[in-house]
Amino acid sequence: MSWLKAAGQYANNAIKKADDALKAAATAAAATAVGPDTKSTRAILKDHVTYIRSFADAMLGKERHSDYDKLALNYRLPEELDSMMQLLEAENAFAQHMREDPSKGPCTMYFLEDNVMEMLFQLMQLDHSVALQKCVIKTVIRALRLRYELLDNGSVARLVMQMAERLEYSPMRAQYALTHCEFLYALCDKVQRNPAALLPVVVSKNVNTGGMGHEFLLLNWSIQHFQDPAGGEYAQRGILSLLQISDQRVTEAVCSHSGLIERTVRMVDLGFHSALREIDANQGAMDEVGSKRSKPDPAPFYAAMRFVDNVVKVAEGKVAAQLLEVLDANFLRQTLRKRLMVGSEVQHVGVMEIVRGLFEPDPLLMSQNPPRNGRRLQQPQLISLIAKVLVGVPSSARGDGSATPTEGEGGGLLSTLIERVDSMNDEESVAALHLFASLVDIHDEKVMAMLVGPTLARPEVAAAVQAELQRPKGCAEAIDSLEERMQEAMKGLVKLAPPEGLDEYQKDAIRVVSVCFRCCELWLGVEGAAAPVEGARAFVDVILAKLSSFFRNSLQVNLVLTGIIAKLITYPSPAQHLFFISQAVAAKLPPNILSLHRVIEKLDKDAASRMASVEDGEGKLRAAREGCAKALSKAASGDDDIDDAKEQHLLQTVVVLLELRLELLCRMQAKRQCCLAWKLYDMGR
Repeated sequence: MSWLKAAGQYANNAIKKADDALKAAATAAAATAVGPDTKSTRAILKDHVTYIRSFADAMLGKERHSDYDKLALNYRLPEELDSMMQLLEAENAFAQHMREDPSKGPCTMYFLEDNVMEMLFQLMQLDHSVALQKCVIKTVIRALRLRYELLDNGSVARLVMQMAERLEYSPMRAQYALTHCEFLYALCDKVQRNPAALLPVVVSKNVNTGGMGHEFLLLNWSIQHFQDPAGGEYAQRGILSLLQISDQRVTEAVCSHSGLIERTVRMVDLGFHSALREIDANQGAMDEVGSKRSKPDPAPFYAAMRFVDNVVKVAEGKVAAQLLEVLDANFLRQTLRKRLMVGSEVQHVGVMEIVRGLFEPDPLLMSQNPPRNGRRLQQPQLISLIAKVLVGVPSSARGDGSATPTEGEGGGLLSTLIERVDSMNDEESVAALHLFASLVDIHDEKVMAMLVGPTLARPEVAAAVQAELQRPKGCAEAIDSLEERMQEAMKGLVKLAPPEGLDEYQKDAIRVVSVCFRCCELWLGVEGAAAPVEGARAFVDVILAKLSSFFRNSLQVNLVLTGIIAKLITYPSPAQHLFFISQAVAAKLPPNILSLHRVIEKLDKDAASRMASVEDGEGKLRAAREGCAKALSKAASGDDDIDDAKEQHLLQTVVVLLELRLELLCRMQAKRQCCLAWKLYDMGR
């Protein structure tokens, strides 16, 4: 029986394919033939519509049939609807190719004259048939996507809104949720394209409860479903389409007569807590859990934040500002801040990794063809808001002017994150360093003021920097001093860094420094930054202290650490520029204040003394440079079977130190070129 059944199915499929082929051929022939015995496309369309209407008239008003879906299939309703739309789509495509008015096509004219949309609405009222409902909705969506704007006809527009309302409140909606949300998106897209004609239709004048104003029905229906597992993405795209309409009615409806902002922030919060479930399942200290800990799945959280990013991008300023305000108050300064400060080491690392991911390249953009490079979050207002919460910029200091971090409003969070840089646990230290590397890479004035400002505000540092600022060539000579020092140190690196590697460093340095200068050209100083919280360690002090313990750090820590140093010396701010790269400023600082020059000098001496005891040091360094990537993968997996681990760690650390010198040299050369282009620091005069 199984063989007979399979043979029967094969025969049925073959017959169906042959029937479809004949039907397509007949349709094409009808569209092109001009013979006297051939039906016109209008006549063929009329036959399809007449057949569909006869079915609708026969079924409407009768008691519920035992199986509407089976009946619709027996009467070939899906095929008839598809054939009807194929004729309309072919005519529209031909009119577009010939640059003709699609409304003058015979099929389109018949579609309007014979009230085909009313017939579709009549079919939609057979709401006990899920398959038929889906088929009718897809047919309406295809009709809305025709080149001819059907909704320009007021009666058709009102009829489509009645369809949307009927579907919204149908008890069977859950069974065709995806198709319904796609229909809402198609309708939102049409409203966005022609708001003048369609806004009066979709903003209900009959709903006015408690003086709240007229309800934006289409918007509120989309909001009801923008978190649905099935169709939520369509609903979100529809909302974004409506938010692009520059109209006071839309702005007022979003801010005052809908729950979009509150529900969006709630969606972010739910996505974040969903990611935390895996993190909270990891019990015990980091040393006990280690690489066996469960990795969080932040995809729902990232999707929610990406929607916030898109709303900020397309919405009117009032809507974007209100959304950011509620997000800041209800999520960033409550949920996120609390989870960053409270919990175990394992939970701290997991939350820091999730937050850092917001500033990383978006896999969705990178997977496109051609690939695009960009952060998960694109809008500067949103990125800056998150960064300011992390570094403790008070909510009262979001505008111009600086402010002092306080324990209650975020200073405590910044101090906690800084302390984690110096954690005894490598994973926690690396996670904190990665997070700070992302914050430094944002190029935000207030973020840099909170990170670098406390060090620059010290009286000894301020006096030394001010003295060099008063010298005409102080900033330019600072570049010369660090460049000469790195060139001298680079003499032993020539054999380790082939010319093509050096070219890549130089190209990357030019790109990075140019981006930094372009982002920072509206603010060139953090000299007015506030003083630190009393008793708290400054970020720069901790970073330089961590750098001074280079040979005791792990390879992962040193790689992230050198990246932060390279980013900090790139900034064009005069005070920051002088503090990090001026040898004259470093010479004026008291011994208890670390500077980059002093730390590098100390590391050079340590490297020389440690390498003196290594046989064939140059050859082993070359081999270690090639094996750094392999060592990283072993360290990440916890597999440590390297012979003579101490010597291997020394060689890898020296390689990273040499690479840091090469990076600093290329950054100084790129910075010189950018200073000439931006006419900074009296370069070339």
